Amino acid sequence: MRTPEEQEKFELACYGCRIEEFMESVKESLDYRDARRPAEMCILSQLSDAQEEIRLGLEERACQTINRAKHMIKLALEGKF
Repeated sequence: MRTPEEQEKFELACYGCRIEEFMESVKESLDYRDARRPAEMCILSQLSDAQEEIRLGLEERACQTINRAKHMIKLALEGKF
């Protein structure tokens, strides 16, 4: 198990942010609040962002965006998103 400091370092490297803070911001977004299928809409939005980051040559940032999408998929499959 990671210490809180190790967890924060991991999340910043993997996701580019603290994942709990990111998920809170997602749940406050218009995509989430106004969509009939909010989880799917937010995941698709993240993947579109990753495509654009790849197009711009921002590979590391795209990887972090894809990791955030994967985290949302995991939560959705667990019924937590």
